Amino acid sequence: MKHIVIPTLTAMLLTACGSDSSDSNGTTADNDNFTFALTTERSTVKPNYLITQKDIMDVNSTITSQGQGIEISDFAYFYAVNNTLFSLSSTSVKAYAVQNGEVKEINEVQPGQITYATFGNANNEKLLAIDSNWSGLLDHKLYTFDAATGKSEGSVDLTILSDNSKGAAWPTALVIRDNELYVPYIKLAYIDEATGVVTPDADAGFVAVFDYPLTDGAQPKKTITTDTVSNIGTHGSSTGLVKAENGDLYGYTNGEISGGFKPASSKPSSIVRIKNGETEFDSDYTFNIEAATNGGKIFWMDYVGNNTVIARIVERIDTLVDHDQNSETPSIPLGDALDNVAWEDYYNTSGNAFRQKLYTINLATKELKAVEGVPTHWQRLYPNTEVMDNKYYTTIITADGAAVYEIDLTTNQAKKGSSIEGFTLRGLQNLYN
Repeated sequence: MKHIVIPTLTAMLLTACGSDSSDSNGTTADNDNFTFALTTERSTVKPNYLITQKDIMDVNSTITSQGQGIEISDFAYFYAVNNTLFSLSSTSVKAYAVQNGEVKEINEVQPGQITYATFGNANNEKLLAIDSNWSGLLDHKLYTFDAATGKSEGSVDLTILSDNSKGAAWPTALVIRDNELYVPYIKLAYIDEATGVVTPDADAGFVAVFDYPLTDGAQPKKTITTDTVSNIGTHGSSTGLVKAENGDLYGYTNGEISGGFKPASSKPSSIVRIKNGETEFDSDYTFNIEAATNGGKIFWMDYVGNNTVIARIVERIDTLVDHDQNSETPSIPLGDALDNVAWEDYYNTSGNAFRQKLYTINLATKELKAVEGVPTHWQRLYPNTEVMDNKYYTTIITADGAAVYEIDLTTNQAKKGSSIEGFTLRGLQNLYN
């Protein structure tokens, strides 16, 4: 049995609080133990716990933080490179790895107030992280951390958009191919407190291309654009663009109000390709996901090997919801109610957004299959995920609670595992591999 680390976080900011957890210097692990992080509640004041447990696929057991775990406080994103798990908050970056058979913190960096947003890796040796902000951010920094030691290797300044009239760039992936860094992004603009954040150019797709390694003050040597789809990726995702073994790059689009776009894009949710050796979108390849799924939109996807991604596709639900409970609420056409609530697929504010389904998609053949045995659910975005023995593990959240599911990528069948006493588990890595 393999060891699994599952980083997790709430949809909102987490701050530190007291804990009755075990020794924060490490957790004992052996060949039969899984290691994962658990968010106990959907709350702004609850931490995560890095826990060691015998099995996450025992349907009769419950995953709990009671009396165990390394506390990971503050809001953090998680990303793994090789056998090192990084937790990145606005005040510190911690690295965890196996030492003497135990998962331990191997390094901590306190670089100051940084809003890390998107992550990637360089040759499976270095973590790449870029900052972002809701309003008016034109200049970014790309931060690099060594995966073997967890130590910082510094940062370089870069610019994605040079004209502030076009809004701000929110990167949705960092992908290195050959000696180039590909950065897809969503264009955002903060108008005012009443209007909030809008997407001023939602009917086009953008990928900035940089020479890599970057030099300080780097600017794109080219920006790849298309008017056939909306912005590439979704807010909070680091997998808006993925790379297949043959070097082809694939990006997904969402474009829906419920997926963080305002206004919604008029272009269908799709997958596009940049072929190996090319720096343009492939004019012969666009996979219209809405046409293939009767109106579904991709909310997130990640590469699992052999030209295949696993994707969460938001399905339309024929239900009418009065979101503010006011009698003057205009009639909303059936099937469009949840789609027209801003960020609904992130926060499930109505309590009715259990409408995600897992699919596997063969990118080369455009073959799309629903994963059998996974209920319709709600789930925020996952960081990078390692496939083990051709199996993928995830948390599925329904109205009845959360549980672990194992998806066999060979058969496209899912099996339910342990229930979760808490909010969610997020991501998955095998640090012992």
